[in-house]
Amino acid sequence: MNHLLFFILGALDAIAALTIALTVFRFPLRPYLGPILIIAVSASLLSCLNRLVLHIPQWDMLSQIILFIVLLRLLVRVRWHESAAMTAVGFVFLVLVVNLTFILLTPLQLFEQSDIVRSTGADIYLFQAFIQAVCFLTSYILHRGRYGFTSIVIPTNNHVIAQKSSPLDKLITGASIISSVLIVLAFNWVWRHHESITIVMPIIAVALFILIRLTYQKELQES
Repeated sequence: MNHLLFFILGALDAIAALTIALTVFRFPLRPYLGPILIIAVSASLLSCLNRLVLHIPQWDMLSQIILFIVLLRLLVRVRWHESAAMTAVGFVFLVLVVNLTFILLTPLQLFEQSDIVRSTGADIYLFQAFIQAVCFLTSYILHRGRYGFTSIVIPTNNHVIAQKSSPLDKLITGASIISSVLIVLAFNWVWRHHESITIVMPIIAVALFILIRLTYQKELQES
């Protein structure tokens, strides 16, 4: 039962990250329900393999980031640097919500520091469900308010848009990769040393700010 709950909540985590990523770049969700479900199930199965079978949880986030980039490219048909940007925004936002939720709820003694490194258990499942609810609510607010960016052209007829990468595109790609690596390294440090998760907050905040700022610059460049 624990493994089934782990799989379901892992898939919902992936759906939450994908929903945020697509909404931020103003992609319509309904036409991409199939790819979203395929990516979510694949990510959850990969997480089960990493955490429950191979017992290498420290590599779980990095492997999922790589999986997201590859499958967004293949299934959503965006370009490589765009799939990297979408993945980074989704994961950085998800990790930011995780940290903020943990910081806000820990004083209420609902969770403990050790919960963040656990894979199963009622507390961590409740924590995940709360995170997912916040992400879905945020996506809804972004959608209803028509917030977000249109810098990524939605592929038509399921074909990748033929367009050369600009220097700003390459800069966004670099920032996306660096942001992803930083949050993985930061979380691995927390995982190994069991230090306060608040240490990760400045890294995540700066990474998200840089990604949003560069995306905004691209939006201005193309308007």
